[in-house]
Amino acid sequence: MSKRIRKYNGSFIPATQNIADWNANEELRGKTSAILKNSQYTFIFKLSAPDVKDLLDIYNAGDSFNKDEQRLIISAGTGQIFFIGSTELRMNARIIAGNYVKSLFSEETAEEYTDREENK
Repeated sequence: MSKRIRKYNGSFIPATQNIADWNANEELRGKTSAILKNSQYTFIFKLSAPDVKDLLDIYNAGDSFNKDEQRLIISAGTGQIFFIGSTELRMNARIIAGNYVKSLFSEETAEEYTDREENK
């Protein structure tokens, strides 16, 4: 399915708050693994140790995570991710929201938010 979506210049963005949902049974695990392997980019936010086990189960058929990568995923702080761009490009990164994005979650406009932040 993801290949067909890309064929028509579409984007497919699978997301979950609970990785165990994708590891519920063998059939689902296989389908999830296939989708992730066809993903251009993967962003993994902080997971607990049991959730990392589910992640390893899903990735078991191919690229998995070494101990250092697992430690980075378990110990990630707010805004930190483990990024996979290719088999060679795997790294820890931090996402920093700009003032406009922060204002989307505030009662203030982007300009008001920026002014307040600059006057701190």
